[in-house]
Amino acid sequence: MEIEHFLPQDAYVALGKIARCQSEADVASLTKQVVLVLGATSYVYSTLTSDDRSNDRESYRYFIGCDPQWCRIYNERKWFMNDPFVEYSRYNTEPIIADQIVLQTSGQIEMLSVAATYGFKSGMVIPTHSSQSANERIGLLYIGVDAPADVGNQLMHLHRISYRALGMELLDWWIRFLRAEAARKFNLSEEEINMLQQVKNGAAVTELSAKLGITSSKLYRLLNVIQDKFNVDKIGAAVAIAKFNGLLG
Repeated sequence: MEIEHFLPQDAYVALGKIARCQSEADVASLTKQVVLVLGATSYVYSTLTSDDRSNDRESYRYFIGCDPQWCRIYNERKWFMNDPFVEYSRYNTEPIIADQIVLQTSGQIEMLSVAATYGFKSGMVIPTHSSQSANERIGLLYIGVDAPADVGNQLMHLHRISYRALGMELLDWWIRFLRAEAARKFNLSEEEINMLQQVKNGAAVTELSAKLGITSSKLYRLLNVIQDKFNVDKIGAAVAIAKFNGLLG
């Protein structure tokens, strides 16, 4: 994908291109250009399921637009286990200047100190949540400016609405991407995904069969087919796997 050069006033036009991107590399490249146009120097965007606190970080996905050395150090020191920005983003939606988040541990203090040497002398945290999955998949856009706080913080505050729009576009892109990826992986039709969603939402068999206009016995057969595709013997287990893989809102 060829990324066009654009003027600052064209930032919203550029944001609109993200939804049409076909690959992670295209989205990351376009995001980097938007960030630079809005005056920042670095960014990291991560999205995860809100309850993923594991050491493996199975649900995490990333776009990285900063010195890769920063990310290497972050991972080696396992700062993701107690990242104050992630914790803030789990429970808040308002963008916040990074140094306004209260740090609780020496590790968190060290994390920000090291970040400052890799393009994040000033930083802003922009949480993103989707109405589709407000309590399930969240996003975090971390914007960095390689300038002292009195300059960088003012700049990021000025563009906070644009950064917020960028964060939501990235979250929406990941939700669509992960959903399509999971549907292919498990060979699911839209009808089967809809049934899983209805079961997750608490629909009883009689209610679901009525909605679909089929008998309960046919519904059970269809649910058994879905269970086979997930290699489980209970529809609840299939729902859990589908949820983890981003299929359900």
